[in-house]
Amino acid sequence: MYELSARAFRGDMMDAMAADRDFFHAHPELGFDLQEGCAYIRRQLEHEGYAPREICPCALVATVGSGRGKTILLRADYDALPVDEPAGHPARSQNPGAAHTCGHDAHAAMLLGAARLLKRVEDQIEGTVKLVFQPNEEGVDKSCPGAKAIVDAGVLADPPVDAVLALHALAPYPLGAVCAHPGRVLTSTDSFHITVNGLGGHGAMPHNCADPIAVAVRLYQALEELVARETPPSATAVLTVGGIRAGGPGGIIPSSCEMWGTLRAYDPDLRTHLLRRMEELCWKLPPLYRATASIEQQLKLGSIHTDSALLAELAPFVREIVRPEKTDLAAGPVMPSEDFSFLSNRVPTAHLYLGFGEPGDGGANGAEKSALFLRDRALPTGAALYANCALEWLRKNRLPG
Repeated sequence: MYELSARAFRGDMMDAMAADRDFFHAHPELGFDLQEGCAYIRRQLEHEGYAPREICPCALVATVGSGRGKTILLRADYDALPVDEPAGHPARSQNPGAAHTCGHDAHAAMLLGAARLLKRVEDQIEGTVKLVFQPNEEGVDKSCPGAKAIVDAGVLADPPVDAVLALHALAPYPLGAVCAHPGRVLTSTDSFHITVNGLGGHGAMPHNCADPIAVAVRLYQALEELVARETPPSATAVLTVGGIRAGGPGGIIPSSCEMWGTLRAYDPDLRTHLLRRMEELCWKLPPLYRATASIEQQLKLGSIHTDSALLAELAPFVREIVRPEKTDLAAGPVMPSEDFSFLSNRVPTAHLYLGFGEPGDGGANGAEKSALFLRDRALPTGAALYANCALEWLRKNRLPG
Protein backbone atom coordinates (compact mmCIF):
# COMPACT_ATOMS: atom_id res chain seq x y z
CA MET A 1 0.00 0.00 0.00
CA TYR A 2 2.65 2.50 1.08
CA GLU A 3 4.87 1.35 -1.75
CA LEU A 4 2.13 2.13 -4.26
CA SER A 5 1.53 5.55 -2.77
CA ALA A 6 5.24 6.35 -2.73
CA ARG A 7 5.62 5.21 -6.34
CA ALA A 8 2.65 7.31 -7.43
CA PHE A 9 4.21 10.47 -5.96
CA ARG A 10 7.65 9.88 -7.50
CA GLY A 11 8.70 12.65 -9.82
CA ASP A 12 8.70 10.54 -12.98
CA MET A 13 5.21 9.12 -12.28
CA MET A 14 3.78 12.55 -11.48
CA ASP A 15 5.32 14.02 -14.61
CA ALA A 16 3.90 11.21 -16.74
CA MET A 17 0.37 11.72 -15.39
CA ALA A 18 0.59 15.49 -15.80
CA ALA A 19 1.69 14.94 -19.40
CA ASP A 20 -1.19 12.51 -19.92
CA ARG A 21 -3.71 15.01 -18.63
CA ASP A 22 -2.23 17.85 -20.72
CA PHE A 23 -2.51 15.68 -23.84
CA PHE A 24 -6.16 14.83 -23.24
CA HIS A 25 -6.96 18.42 -22.30
CA ALA A 26 -5.34 19.80 -25.45
CA HIS A 27 -6.96 17.15 -27.68
CA PRO A 28 -10.59 16.88 -26.53
CA GLU A 29 -12.87 14.70 -28.65
CA LEU A 30 -16.55 13.89 -28.61
CA GLY A 31 -18.78 10.84 -28.40
CA PHE A 32 -17.30 7.66 -29.83
CA ASP A 33 -14.92 9.55 -32.15
CA LEU A 34 -11.89 9.72 -29.84
CA GLN A 35 -9.23 8.76 -32.35
CA GLU A 36 -6.34 10.85 -30.96
CA GLY A 37 -7.05 9.92 -27.36
CA CYS A 38 -7.56 6.25 -28.16
CA ALA A 39 -4.26 6.07 -30.04
CA TYR A 40 -2.49 7.84 -27.17
CA ILE A 41 -3.87 5.44 -24.54
CA ARG A 42 -2.95 2.46 -26.70
CA ARG A 43 0.65 3.71 -27.03
CA GLN A 44 1.00 4.29 -23.30
CA LEU A 45 -0.41 0.89 -22.41
CA GLU A 46 1.68 -0.95 -24.96
CA HIS A 47 4.78 0.85 -23.69
CA GLU A 48 4.05 -0.64 -20.25
CA GLY A 49 3.65 -4.15 -21.68
CA TYR A 50 -0.15 -4.30 -21.97
CA ALA A 51 -2.06 -5.69 -24.95
CA PRO A 52 -5.12 -3.40 -25.12
CA ARG A 53 -8.22 -4.45 -27.08
CA GLU A 54 -10.74 -2.10 -28.69
CA ILE A 55 -14.09 -3.74 -27.89
CA CYS A 56 -16.23 -1.04 -29.53
CA PRO A 57 -15.34 2.31 -31.14
CA CYS A 58 -12.57 3.91 -29.02
CA ALA A 59 -13.31 1.74 -25.96
CA LEU A 60 -10.04 0.15 -24.82
CA VAL A 61 -9.70 -2.74 -22.38
CA ALA A 62 -6.49 -4.12 -20.89
CA THR A 63 -5.87 -6.63 -18.12
CA VAL A 64 -3.12 -7.15 -15.57
CA GLY A 65 -2.65 -9.83 -12.92
CA SER A 66 -2.38 -13.55 -12.42
CA GLY A 67 -5.44 -14.46 -14.49
CA ARG A 68 -6.69 -16.63 -11.62
CA GLY A 69 -9.37 -15.81 -9.07
CA LYS A 70 -11.67 -12.81 -9.10
CA THR A 71 -11.72 -9.76 -11.36
CA ILE A 72 -12.14 -6.09 -10.49
CA LEU A 73 -12.80 -3.53 -13.21
CA LEU A 74 -11.40 0.02 -13.04
CA ARG A 75 -13.20 2.43 -15.35
CA ALA A 76 -12.36 5.91 -16.63
CA ASP A 77 -14.26 7.93 -19.22
CA TYR A 78 -12.27 10.20 -21.52
CA ASP A 79 -14.67 12.03 -23.85
CA ALA A 80 -15.14 15.80 -23.76
CA LEU A 81 -18.07 18.21 -23.94
CA PRO A 82 -19.19 20.12 -27.07
CA VAL A 83 -18.21 23.59 -25.80
CA ASP A 84 -15.49 26.10 -26.55
CA GLU A 85 -12.82 26.50 -23.90
CA PRO A 86 -12.09 30.01 -22.60
CA ALA A 87 -8.53 31.26 -22.81
CA GLY A 88 -6.08 30.74 -20.00
CA HIS A 89 -5.34 27.03 -19.63
CA PRO A 90 -1.70 26.14 -20.42
CA ALA A 91 -2.89 23.12 -22.44
CA ARG A 92 -5.91 24.84 -23.98
CA SER A 93 -8.07 22.82 -26.37
CA GLN A 94 -6.73 22.64 -29.90
CA ASN A 95 -10.08 21.33 -31.19
CA PRO A 96 -12.66 24.11 -31.59
CA GLY A 97 -16.08 23.15 -30.25
CA ALA A 98 -14.73 20.59 -27.77
CA ALA A 99 -13.27 21.00 -24.29
CA HIS A 100 -12.61 19.00 -21.12
CA THR A 101 -14.71 20.90 -18.57
CA CYS A 102 -15.92 17.86 -16.60
CA GLY A 103 -12.59 16.32 -15.56
CA HIS A 104 -12.47 13.34 -17.93
CA ASP A 105 -8.92 14.31 -18.88
CA ALA A 106 -7.98 13.74 -15.24
CA HIS A 107 -9.93 10.46 -15.10
CA ALA A 108 -7.97 9.00 -18.01
CA ALA A 109 -4.64 10.27 -16.63
CA MET A 110 -5.31 8.66 -13.23
CA LEU A 111 -6.19 5.31 -14.77
CA LEU A 112 -3.06 5.39 -16.92
CA GLY A 113 -1.11 6.12 -13.75
CA ALA A 114 -2.77 3.14 -12.06
CA ALA A 115 -1.90 0.97 -15.06
CA ARG A 116 1.78 1.85 -14.62
CA LEU A 117 1.66 1.18 -10.88
CA LEU A 118 -0.11 -2.16 -11.26
CA LYS A 119 2.26 -3.40 -13.94
CA ARG A 120 5.16 -2.88 -11.56
CA VAL A 121 3.53 -5.09 -8.90
CA GLU A 122 1.86 -7.59 -11.23
CA ASP A 123 3.40 -10.53 -9.39
CA GLN A 124 1.48 -9.44 -6.27
CA ILE A 125 -1.96 -9.30 -7.95
CA GLU A 126 -4.03 -12.26 -6.76
CA GLY A 127 -6.60 -12.12 -9.54
CA THR A 128 -7.25 -9.87 -12.52
CA VAL A 129 -7.56 -6.10 -12.84
CA LYS A 130 -9.45 -5.02 -15.93
CA LEU A 131 -8.69 -1.45 -17.05
CA VAL A 132 -11.42 0.18 -19.15
CA PHE A 133 -11.22 3.51 -20.98
CA GLN A 134 -14.76 4.44 -21.99
CA PRO A 135 -16.04 6.79 -24.73
CA ASN A 136 -19.29 8.78 -24.93
CA GLU A 137 -20.13 9.14 -21.25
CA GLU A 138 -21.40 12.64 -22.00
CA GLY A 139 -23.86 11.18 -24.52
CA VAL A 140 -22.92 13.55 -27.36
CA ASP A 141 -23.46 10.63 -29.72
CA LYS A 142 -27.17 9.93 -29.16
CA SER A 143 -27.02 6.46 -30.71
CA CYS A 144 -26.03 4.72 -27.45
CA PRO A 145 -24.59 5.72 -24.05
CA GLY A 146 -20.94 4.75 -23.83
CA ALA A 147 -21.36 2.52 -20.78
CA LYS A 148 -24.19 0.63 -22.44
CA ALA A 149 -22.01 0.17 -25.53
CA ILE A 150 -19.16 -1.40 -23.56
CA VAL A 151 -21.57 -3.63 -21.61
CA ASP A 152 -23.16 -4.77 -24.88
CA ALA A 153 -19.64 -5.43 -26.22
CA GLY A 154 -18.95 -7.81 -23.32
CA VAL A 155 -16.83 -5.71 -20.97
CA LEU A 156 -18.25 -7.58 -17.96
CA ALA A 157 -17.25 -10.97 -19.38
CA ASP A 158 -14.03 -12.78 -20.38
CA PRO A 159 -13.09 -12.79 -17.56
CA PRO A 160 -16.34 -12.21 -15.64
CA VAL A 161 -16.22 -9.06 -13.52
CA ASP A 162 -16.93 -9.33 -9.79
CA ALA A 163 -16.63 -5.66 -8.78
CA VAL A 164 -16.25 -2.25 -10.42
CA LEU A 165 -14.59 0.95 -9.19
CA ALA A 166 -14.71 4.42 -10.76
CA LEU A 167 -13.23 7.72 -9.61
CA HIS A 168 -14.70 11.09 -10.51
CA ALA A 169 -12.84 14.38 -10.17
CA LEU A 170 -14.74 16.83 -7.96
CA ALA A 171 -13.47 20.31 -8.67
CA PRO A 172 -14.86 22.30 -5.72
CA TYR A 173 -13.92 19.57 -3.19
CA PRO A 174 -10.70 19.89 -1.10
CA LEU A 175 -7.53 18.71 -2.81
CA GLY A 176 -6.87 15.01 -2.28
CA ALA A 177 -9.99 14.40 -0.17
CA VAL A 178 -12.33 11.49 -0.98
CA CYS A 179 -16.07 11.15 -0.53
CA ALA A 180 -18.68 8.55 -1.45
CA HIS A 181 -22.29 7.71 -0.68
CA PRO A 182 -23.56 4.16 -0.08
CA GLY A 183 -26.73 3.43 -2.02
CA ARG A 184 -28.23 5.63 -4.74
CA VAL A 185 -25.55 8.26 -5.24
CA LEU A 186 -26.45 9.88 -8.58
CA THR A 187 -29.88 10.37 -10.08
CA SER A 188 -31.41 8.86 -13.15
CA THR A 189 -31.72 11.24 -16.09
CA ASP A 190 -34.38 11.20 -18.76
CA SER A 191 -34.15 13.97 -21.33
CA PHE A 192 -37.35 14.73 -23.19
CA HIS A 193 -38.57 16.72 -26.17
CA ILE A 194 -42.23 17.78 -26.37
CA THR A 195 -43.91 19.16 -29.49
CA VAL A 196 -47.27 20.89 -29.10
CA ASN A 197 -49.20 21.12 -32.38
CA GLY A 198 -52.02 23.63 -32.67
CA LEU A 199 -53.50 25.74 -35.46
CA GLY A 200 -51.65 28.86 -36.49
CA GLY A 201 -53.10 32.04 -37.87
CA HIS A 202 -53.33 35.81 -37.62
CA GLY A 203 -52.84 37.31 -34.18
CA ALA A 204 -55.92 39.46 -34.69
CA MET A 205 -58.12 36.36 -34.96
CA PRO A 206 -57.10 34.03 -32.12
CA HIS A 207 -60.59 32.50 -32.07
CA ASN A 208 -59.79 30.86 -35.40
CA CYS A 209 -56.57 29.36 -34.01
CA ALA A 210 -55.40 26.83 -31.42
CA ASP A 211 -52.48 28.67 -29.85
CA PRO A 212 -49.70 26.12 -29.13
CA ILE A 213 -47.79 28.60 -26.95
CA ALA A 214 -50.76 28.99 -24.61
CA VAL A 215 -51.11 25.20 -24.46
CA ALA A 216 -47.37 24.78 -23.82
CA VAL A 217 -47.62 27.20 -20.89
CA ARG A 218 -50.41 25.14 -19.35
CA LEU A 219 -48.48 21.94 -20.01
CA TYR A 220 -45.38 23.45 -18.39
CA GLN A 221 -47.38 24.30 -15.27
CA ALA A 222 -48.84 20.80 -15.15
CA LEU A 223 -45.36 19.26 -15.44
CA GLU A 224 -44.16 21.39 -12.52
CA GLU A 225 -47.05 20.04 -10.44
CA LEU A 226 -45.68 16.50 -10.85
CA VAL A 227 -42.82 17.33 -8.50
CA ALA A 228 -44.84 19.64 -6.24
CA ARG A 229 -47.87 17.36 -5.77
CA GLU A 230 -47.05 13.83 -6.93
CA THR A 231 -43.58 13.36 -5.45
CA PRO A 232 -43.54 12.24 -1.79
CA PRO A 233 -41.97 14.81 0.54
CA SER A 234 -39.43 12.17 1.61
CA ALA A 235 -38.32 11.59 -2.01
CA THR A 236 -36.35 13.75 -4.41
CA ALA A 237 -37.04 14.57 -8.04
CA VAL A 238 -36.16 17.49 -10.28
CA LEU A 239 -38.00 18.28 -13.50
CA THR A 240 -36.41 21.05 -15.54
CA VAL A 241 -37.77 22.54 -18.75
CA GLY A 242 -34.61 24.08 -20.14
CA GLY A 243 -35.96 25.42 -23.43
CA ILE A 244 -39.14 26.56 -25.17
CA ARG A 245 -39.19 27.58 -28.82
CA ALA A 246 -42.01 28.77 -31.06
CA GLY A 247 -43.06 31.39 -33.56
CA GLY A 248 -41.48 34.30 -35.27
CA PRO A 249 -43.25 37.60 -36.09
CA GLY A 250 -45.15 39.00 -33.11
CA GLY A 251 -48.43 39.25 -34.97
CA ILE A 252 -48.62 35.59 -36.02
CA ILE A 253 -49.81 32.69 -33.89
CA PRO A 254 -47.53 29.74 -34.75
CA SER A 255 -48.71 26.24 -35.51
CA SER A 256 -46.33 24.48 -33.11
CA CYS A 257 -44.25 24.95 -29.97
CA GLU A 258 -41.35 22.84 -28.72
CA MET A 259 -40.23 22.23 -25.13
CA TRP A 260 -37.27 20.22 -23.91
CA GLY A 261 -35.74 19.36 -20.59
CA THR A 262 -34.75 16.66 -18.12
CA LEU A 263 -36.25 14.58 -15.33
CA ARG A 264 -34.01 13.39 -12.49
CA ALA A 265 -34.84 11.04 -9.62
CA TYR A 266 -33.13 8.58 -7.27
CA ASP A 267 -35.96 6.10 -6.79
CA PRO A 268 -36.65 3.86 -9.82
CA ASP A 269 -40.36 3.48 -8.98
CA LEU A 270 -40.83 7.24 -8.65
CA ARG A 271 -39.00 7.73 -11.93
CA THR A 272 -41.35 5.27 -13.67
CA HIS A 273 -44.41 6.98 -12.19
CA LEU A 274 -43.32 10.47 -13.24
CA LEU A 275 -42.43 9.40 -16.77
CA ARG A 276 -45.83 7.76 -17.15
CA ARG A 277 -47.59 10.87 -15.86
CA MET A 278 -45.61 13.09 -18.24
CA GLU A 279 -46.89 11.00 -21.14
CA GLU A 280 -50.46 11.15 -19.81
CA LEU A 281 -50.34 14.93 -19.53
CA CYS A 282 -49.07 15.24 -23.10
CA TRP A 283 -51.87 12.98 -24.36
CA LYS A 284 -54.77 14.37 -22.32
CA LEU A 285 -54.20 18.06 -21.60
CA PRO A 286 -53.67 19.61 -25.09
CA PRO A 287 -56.95 18.24 -26.59
CA LEU A 288 -58.83 20.32 -24.02
CA TYR A 289 -57.53 23.34 -25.95
CA ARG A 290 -57.95 21.90 -29.48
CA ALA A 291 -54.26 20.94 -29.74
CA THR A 292 -52.15 17.78 -29.57
CA ALA A 293 -48.73 17.01 -28.13
CA SER A 294 -46.11 14.31 -28.51
CA ILE A 295 -43.25 13.51 -26.16
CA GLU A 296 -39.96 11.88 -27.16
CA GLN A 297 -37.58 10.59 -24.52
CA GLN A 298 -34.10 11.01 -25.98
CA LEU A 299 -31.75 9.83 -23.23
CA LYS A 300 -32.51 7.34 -20.48
CA LEU A 301 -29.93 6.78 -17.74
CA GLY A 302 -30.71 4.94 -14.52
CA SER A 303 -29.60 6.15 -11.10
CA ILE A 304 -26.18 4.99 -9.95
CA HIS A 305 -26.00 2.61 -7.00
CA THR A 306 -22.87 2.29 -4.88
CA ASP A 307 -22.91 -1.14 -3.26
CA SER A 308 -22.72 -0.68 0.51
CA ALA A 309 -20.87 -3.96 1.12
CA LEU A 310 -18.27 -3.22 -1.55
CA LEU A 311 -17.75 0.31 -0.24
CA ALA A 312 -17.24 -1.06 3.26
CA GLU A 313 -14.65 -3.52 1.91
CA LEU A 314 -12.81 -0.74 0.06
CA ALA A 315 -12.90 1.73 2.96
CA PRO A 316 -9.68 0.58 4.71
CA PHE A 317 -7.85 0.48 1.38
CA VAL A 318 -8.97 4.03 0.62
CA ARG A 319 -7.76 5.19 4.04
CA GLU A 320 -4.35 3.63 3.41
CA ILE A 321 -3.91 6.22 0.65
CA VAL A 322 -5.99 9.15 1.96
CA ARG A 323 -5.84 10.17 5.62
CA PRO A 324 -9.02 9.29 7.55
CA GLU A 325 -9.79 12.95 8.29
CA LYS A 326 -9.91 13.59 4.53
CA THR A 327 -12.16 10.60 3.84
CA ASP A 328 -15.97 10.76 4.01
CA LEU A 329 -17.56 7.53 2.83
CA ALA A 330 -20.99 8.41 4.15
CA ALA A 331 -21.50 11.68 2.28
CA GLY A 332 -24.88 12.64 0.91
CA PRO A 333 -26.06 11.89 -2.64
CA VAL A 334 -25.89 14.48 -5.42
CA MET A 335 -28.30 15.31 -8.26
CA PRO A 336 -26.12 15.02 -11.40
CA SER A 337 -26.07 11.74 -13.34
CA GLU A 338 -23.91 9.70 -15.66
CA ASP A 339 -24.08 6.44 -17.57
CA PHE A 340 -22.14 4.40 -14.97
CA SER A 341 -25.57 3.04 -14.04
CA PHE A 342 -25.30 0.51 -16.89
CA LEU A 343 -22.49 -1.09 -14.86
CA SER A 344 -23.82 -0.48 -11.34
CA ASN A 345 -27.12 -2.17 -12.14
CA ARG A 346 -25.31 -5.40 -13.09
CA VAL A 347 -22.42 -5.94 -10.69
CA PRO A 348 -21.39 -4.46 -7.32
CA THR A 349 -19.83 -1.07 -7.94
CA ALA A 350 -18.30 1.81 -6.01
CA HIS A 351 -18.32 5.39 -7.28
CA LEU A 352 -15.80 7.60 -5.43
CA TYR A 353 -15.21 11.34 -5.72
CA LEU A 354 -11.70 12.76 -5.45
CA GLY A 355 -11.21 16.43 -4.63
CA PHE A 356 -9.17 18.52 -7.05
CA GLY A 357 -9.90 21.95 -5.53
CA GLU A 358 -8.06 24.47 -3.43
CA PRO A 359 -9.15 27.49 -1.37
CA GLY A 360 -10.22 30.26 -3.71
CA ASP A 361 -11.59 27.94 -6.39
CA GLY A 362 -15.17 28.89 -5.51
CA GLY A 363 -17.02 32.12 -6.08
CA ALA A 364 -18.51 33.35 -9.34
CA ASN A 365 -18.01 30.71 -12.05
CA GLY A 366 -15.89 28.83 -9.52
CA ALA A 367 -17.09 25.35 -10.46
CA GLU A 368 -16.48 25.96 -14.16
CA LYS A 369 -13.10 27.54 -13.54
CA SER A 370 -11.89 24.83 -11.20
CA ALA A 371 -13.12 22.07 -13.52
CA LEU A 372 -10.83 23.50 -16.18
CA PHE A 373 -7.91 24.04 -13.83
CA LEU A 374 -7.89 20.76 -11.92
CA ARG A 375 -4.86 20.46 -9.70
CA ASP A 376 -2.34 17.96 -11.05
CA ARG A 377 -1.20 17.24 -7.48
CA ALA A 378 -4.33 15.13 -7.01
CA LEU A 379 -3.51 12.81 -9.93
CA PRO A 380 -1.08 10.56 -7.97
CA THR A 381 -3.67 10.17 -5.21
CA GLY A 382 -6.23 8.97 -7.77
CA ALA A 383 -3.79 6.56 -9.38
CA ALA A 384 -2.78 5.13 -6.00
CA LEU A 385 -6.44 4.79 -4.98
CA TYR A 386 -7.27 2.85 -8.12
CA ALA A 387 -4.23 0.58 -7.78
CA ASN A 388 -4.40 -0.01 -4.02
CA CYS A 389 -8.13 -0.70 -3.96
CA ALA A 390 -7.77 -3.21 -6.80
CA LEU A 391 -4.69 -4.92 -5.34
CA GLU A 392 -6.03 -5.20 -1.78
CA TRP A 393 -9.61 -6.09 -2.73
CA LEU A 394 -8.34 -9.00 -4.83
CA ARG A 395 -6.06 -10.07 -1.99
CA LYS A 396 -8.96 -9.97 0.48
CA ASN A 397 -11.22 -11.91 -1.89
CA ARG A 398 -8.67 -14.40 -3.21
CA LEU A 399 -9.93 -17.88 -3.88
CA PRO A 400 -8.69 -20.66 -1.59
CA GLY A 401 -6.06 -23.05 -2.83
